[in-house]
Amino acid sequence: SQSKAKGPNDTAVPKFIKEANARSFVDPLLPDLRVRESSDKGMKRLITTAGLVLSFACQSFASDRIALARVTIYWPGEGSGKSAAWNGARLREDHCAVDPKKIPYGSKVIFGDGECMAVDTGPDVVKRKAARSLGRTPAERNAIVVDRFFDTKQRAFAWASAHPHFMMVRVQTAETKEAAN
Repeated sequence: SQSKAKGPNDTAVPKFIKEANARSFVDPLLPDLRVRESSDKGMKRLITTAGLVLSFACQSFASDRIALARVTIYWPGEGSGKSAAWNGARLREDHCAVDPKKIPYGSKVIFGDGECMAVDTGPDVVKRKAARSLGRTPAERNAIVVDRFFDTKQRAFAWASAHPHFMMVRVQTAETKEAAN
């Protein structure tokens, strides 16, 4: 009184034999697939965790960092430029304004053609107005703003016309410089 299943030639094949044949072919593969799947998930977790740990560690111990910046210009006159807003120091051509929460005062901001010291700030720099309004891509809209100081309006415009509005800059913090010495 066993149930019979029809085989490929329409002959009666007991159901338990068909199931046993199917299990004998698939069962050896299943444990290997399960182990591989579990191993892949574990490896992905390990790589993700290691990547996060390294990214945080590298940021806190980095000697310097590179960032996309919207570089703007300013000069003495028109309401700004004779002295730094935060400490009143006299501005020079190797100075720039930054958001001090992102680039601490005293840091070097290194461009392709020179470097500036972060000594000043301003509301448009902190709010990143130039990057948000002129950026074409999300990276540009999220860029930091560095406002380079020039002694004259003519020098400022000459520099701005010879350089792109957005560029990669290297930021070397004051703590970094002390650690390097």
